[in-house]
Amino acid sequence: MANAHLPNSHPDVTPHWKPLGYETTTFSKAISTTSLRGSDNSFSAFVPKDWCSPSYFGLHAHGGYCAALIISTSQKYFKKYAKKNQPDTIHLQIQYMDPLPQGLATIVINDLKIGSKHSVLQVELRDPKGQICVIALVTQGNLSASGGHRIEIPAFNVPDRVKDCQRWVDGFFYHLSPTSSKCRTYTVKGGPNPLWSPSVGQNARDMWMKLDDDDDSFTTAHLGFIFDLLPPMVLNYEKRGLQAVMKWATPTMCLNIDFKSECKGGEWLLQRTVMNECSNGRFDMDVKIINESGRLIATATHTTLIIPQPGRATKAGSVL
Repeated sequence: MANAHLPNSHPDVTPHWKPLGYETTTFSKAISTTSLRGSDNSFSAFVPKDWCSPSYFGLHAHGGYCAALIISTSQKYFKKYAKKNQPDTIHLQIQYMDPLPQGLATIVINDLKIGSKHSVLQVELRDPKGQICVIALVTQGNLSASGGHRIEIPAFNVPDRVKDCQRWVDGFFYHLSPTSSKCRTYTVKGGPNPLWSPSVGQNARDMWMKLDDDDDSFTTAHLGFIFDLLPPMVLNYEKRGLQAVMKWATPTMCLNIDFKSECKGGEWLLQRTVMNECSNGRFDMDVKIINESGRLIATATHTTLIIPQPGRATKAGSVL
């Protein structure tokens, strides 16, 4: 933890860091939107290069970035119903149908239900041609509201970052997928590579995360981003580890998030992930976000495809 204060780009942290060759964009600017003239439910956005992932189709918006954009824009839109006192996104269901290209995008929001305690919105991310690439159901509520039945659940045990963990960095992966460098990450020691450790399990990972921008702190929108900011669990089973991203494409199919409480400015969050099954070219992940006190902040179910990269042959009937 001696270098936790240093950004991923520092040579003492990532010796093989390679500059992107263009100016990067802050999180707040990347998810900023502008209301379209003459409409109260449509917004324009610009997807920056460094918030994209590479694919056979070219650069497209990272799935977690799309989630953050949906959360941020929904909260902005819902200010028109300020009297409802539902400022927070408390649940999110996202279906990724087509890649959202880098560049201009449009967000369209429609009311499905405006209630006294919870409201439901439908949010569409569209490309410049008007095609819907991502669609979501967003439930607005109030994470700081009290009342209602409650059962006190014991806190989760979390690994000690100093004693149990190591900093995870990879210059190749950072350059290939710039979004992966947006957080400083620590994983549990003792495995054949930083992706997994026998003490956690090959189908699981505990990863501490801190935003790489020291001027930023975790918000609900950041949670949407980091739920999709994880090295695919299937790579735990590859001898080459992260290098296997050249062999497999792992596009997110759908993401369901339930927000339990506010982040309240915590510097570190633990991402606890378990893959339950990988078969027929598809795998799932259960993801929890836990704070330093072991309290649950949010949970998600994550469904992902695993597809051979173009030109990569695999044995018939084999996923890995």
